[in-house]
Amino acid sequence: VKFGVFWPMPANISKHELDPFRSGDPVYFIRIANQVQDLVVGYIFGQIGRIDAARRWSVEAFTCLYNHLDVLPDEEAFMLTLHQCTKNCCEKAKSDKNLRSEREIDDKLGTYISEILQAMDAHERLMAILTYLFGSTQANIARFTGMPLSMVQRRLKSAQQKLPALFLELPLSEIQRLRPSRDARFSDEVGKEITRLYNENRM
Repeated sequence: VKFGVFWPMPANISKHELDPFRSGDPVYFIRIANQVQDLVVGYIFGQIGRIDAARRWSVEAFTCLYNHLDVLPDEEAFMLTLHQCTKNCCEKAKSDKNLRSEREIDDKLGTYISEILQAMDAHERLMAILTYLFGSTQANIARFTGMPLSMVQRRLKSAQQKLPALFLELPLSEIQRLRPSRDARFSDEVGKEITRLYNENRM
């Protein structure tokens, strides 16, 4: 497969951006959340193998982040808190009894990719999914997971060597459509939930 130039996540989140974000205003929250939506959905998809469920649980991950705005003094705290919220949602998703029954109604491409990558080591599979399907850079993966960049590089290199032929045959334009940033649907879902919380907090 000829992987082209991926859409990079915007540069580091500055204090100037975090200040209004911490206010809880949904407009600012969504603006920042949109910068990391592919990373969060990709991470959960890489863990549970169901793209529709990954989107749902990712909304909950952002809801969790919203409830921890008071402990986000800088970008490092933002990324690590978001990662912890995402990991918690992964654990909840894995214990969800309805997850297996959703197999037939899940996005066919997501199910197909999950199946052909199933033989890979879990860490390698996650690196492949975040990098190739969701366009995350090695630096962003390291910042999000708290993993040393050198470890991310090693795992990605190992993953690249084990990518199955069926995956390599998939066109880039096809696998890119799993990214939530392709349209506004996921962002709108997050926005509705955050707006609801914001209004409840103001009552």
